[in-house]
Amino acid sequence: MLLKLDRPVALGVSVRPIPLPRSCAPPGTTCLVSGWGTVTTPQGEGTSRNPGVIAGVTLE
Repeated sequence: MLLKLDRPVALGVSVRPIPLPRSCAPPGTTCLVSGWGTVTTPQGEGTSRNPGVIAGVTLE
């Protein structure tokens, strides 16, 4: 998902652009997804993550 911001962001040590892939990964590729935010359980319960800890999961 890409976000469209209302105004420009000041780039620095904590805020940097990342390169985006030019194509989709082939089927069977192992990928790592990470980020901050709310994690929802299968029961629909949301839990907030500690902003000092980044969550990650490997997908196959």
